[in-house]
Amino acid sequence: MDGGAQLGDLTREIFGGGVVDVADEHALALLADHQALVARDADRHLHHRQRRVVPKPKSKTFRTKSLADSFLSDLRQAAKQGEAFDLATGLPLSMLESEPSGPSFLAFAQSYVLRRWRTSAARTRETDAYALLTLVPALVADVPGCPDAEDIRQALRSHALLPEDRRTKLPREQAAALAWLEKASLPISALGEAATLCLALDAIAVTFEGKTAGANTVRRKRAVLHHLLEQAVEQELFMTNPLDEIKWTPPKAVTVVDPRTVVNPTQARQLLDAVPKVGRKRGARLKALFACVYYAALRPEEAADLREKNCTLPESGWGLIILERARPQSTKRWTDSGETHESLTPGSRTDGRGTATSTHARSGGVSVDNT
Repeated sequence: MDGGAQLGDLTREIFGGGVVDVADEHALALLADHQALVARDADRHLHHRQRRVVPKPKSKTFRTKSLADSFLSDLRQAAKQGEAFDLATGLPLSMLESEPSGPSFLAFAQSYVLRRWRTSAARTRETDAYALLTLVPALVADVPGCPDAEDIRQALRSHALLPEDRRTKLPREQAAALAWLEKASLPISALGEAATLCLALDAIAVTFEGKTAGANTVRRKRAVLHHLLEQAVEQELFMTNPLDEIKWTPPKAVTVVDPRTVVNPTQARQLLDAVPKVGRKRGARLKALFACVYYAALRPEEAADLREKNCTLPESGWGLIILERARPQSTKRWTDSGETHESLTPGSRTDGRGTATSTHARSGGVSVDNT
């Protein structure tokens, strides 16, 4: 067998693995097998360099001849320096794109929601998801075929950000949107870069329609992002929370109350006198609810689950309301019962003890003294 055939057999034997160390004596053989071609496309004026590594030819297309020549020069330099080549791509290891470390932001957001699901109230789950509906579509790479933004949000809302037993079957458009999002979602490690974090903060500062978001909305969404990154720190994906290092000024909330939006005592009494005329049975209940909200400063969900046994209201003087339960309203997909209202312990209290509110009996309702 001649020397050329022996060298070819040796080259194929060396290339039997996934990564090949090209010694100096084999560099010429590699380059001879590398046969670069420059092809011009009459319509697109594209320049094409082809590199051949046993057993399959690999190619890459460039817009200009100079870019193609530069790429070929890099290949030759790597071969001369004896670099290892990857057979799957035909490129030296120094030219391979590094694989993203850790999960994608979408995958981490899903694990974040599931980790908090069991111990969170329905409104907390909804708040988390609402923030992620903004963040997940914003933190994506420039992948072709970007779907409609509403299809992405609907796929997240009704499928991706829910436990598996609550997910609905997606229509074709939304399934395609989710498939695109899984490919385009940036790695969670990208949030260690200031530019990516600024992109996330810019996203939460606007509504889905592109208008400036309210200060409280921005604050809640930023809190979700901060807590999500805290979990990433716990899982040792970051040394510290990268959001703490970003200088960013959120929009300021309005702290001055416009007196034109506040119900005065006369208007409150007129409202309570008119409410009983609503419907046949609802009026009396609504009067009690609005009276508790106005005079005892209860939240609507606290007043909705208030019972007579919780109230100590004498004919005159101070009374007492014990708040044991609350019935907040949420979307069915976020509640444990599948109903829009759930009776829960108010706040974070789990020991069964209620919250005491002192009230003073007066005509038309009760007024709060302290909580």
